[in-house]
Amino acid sequence: MLADALRVLQVRAIEEGPCHKTFLRTAWDGQACWLDLCDDAWRAVRITGNGWEVVARPSVKFLRGETMHALPEPEAGHLIEELRGFINADDGDFRLIVAWLVAALWGRGSAFPVLALGGEQGSGKSTMARLLRGLVDPSAVSGLAQPKDERDLFTMAISSHVLSFDNLSKVENWFSDSVCRLSTGSGFLTRKLHSDAEPFWFAGSRPVLVNGIPSLTGRADMADRSLTVRLLRIDETARQSEDDFWAAWEAVRPGIIGALLDAVAAAVRRYDATKLERAPRMADFARLIAAAEPGLGWTAGDFMTAYEANRRETAEAVFEGDPVAVAIERLMIEEHPTGRWEGTATALLAALTRLGAEDATGGKFLPLKPNTLGDAVARAAPLLRAKGIAVEKRRAAGSRTILITWL
Repeated sequence: MLADALRVLQVRAIEEGPCHKTFLRTAWDGQACWLDLCDDAWRAVRITGNGWEVVARPSVKFLRGETMHALPEPEAGHLIEELRGFINADDGDFRLIVAWLVAALWGRGSAFPVLALGGEQGSGKSTMARLLRGLVDPSAVSGLAQPKDERDLFTMAISSHVLSFDNLSKVENWFSDSVCRLSTGSGFLTRKLHSDAEPFWFAGSRPVLVNGIPSLTGRADMADRSLTVRLLRIDETARQSEDDFWAAWEAVRPGIIGALLDAVAAAVRRYDATKLERAPRMADFARLIAAAEPGLGWTAGDFMTAYEANRRETAEAVFEGDPVAVAIERLMIEEHPTGRWEGTATALLAALTRLGAEDATGGKFLPLKPNTLGDAVARAAPLLRAKGIAVEKRRAAGSRTILITWL
């Protein structure tokens, strides 16, 4: 009887009442960004080009997941440098972390970079992830384990604005691909239950944070969407107790949130007029932070300097970890320094295997089958292009070949 009554009320609400677009934690209404404080009074922060204010009755409609926690009321008049003492990273990486936070608060965004925190044991990766999430989307479950499948991942995305995966030992290929889709905006559709045809779906993008000791951006497509930050080890003499650390953090958190909102306000004011000389892969994100720089007290170009340096370092690390890319570069340098190579995937596999047979480990990481090598070559192509090597797949007269040339 209760279920029947609810169905009647749902139909009446849809047919007779006004319909509203709903948001999770952040929103954009066409003129201003919004941030749901998630408190019992249902207050939100309205952010315009002139500044920000806490609104008792927001005009946008927010949904809330069961695990979402409230943000403290932001405080005005603070600087982002107050966050610096809590971030054990160099200045360039600090700028990247702040940029990720601003992007996560940008309700107008449709794509977000992945923040990958790395570092040795004792560098405070889990603590840092919890701290950063607490500035944007605090949750009862601050750190998530890697989900078992794509369905679990998108279930998490439905109920949280930020997804923070803690202490990962490796990134499975399917997980890397799904995080890329979630970063730039994608959809997922399946049945709710195996016994019926009712759909379960998600469409959109989410800010993602991952942390772990090994490199978590080993695949080129994920590395291209990521900010890779290496945290510095915390010296034993500088380490604080948990109680003292979090007490100091809670004292400054409202002011730091206010400083981040100042940056978002600057972005609202300047975003449409901001143009980039060179557009990287995450072009909208780069444009956003360039627009937000005055609100952070940064000099124009500070962020792009740090961002481009980070992309170069990450690309080099990914290249060194890709055996196919390394082997093709070696083939071109040693056997075709001024020419080109063209042949089938079978011929290329034979050439790479022969080239690597001189040392003990050179060939064992290469794909065992030509079709698998073809897929690996496609993934390695962006890495090789950065090294001045172009890879092109061709089809002619019923045969498929791979052309490798110097740019």
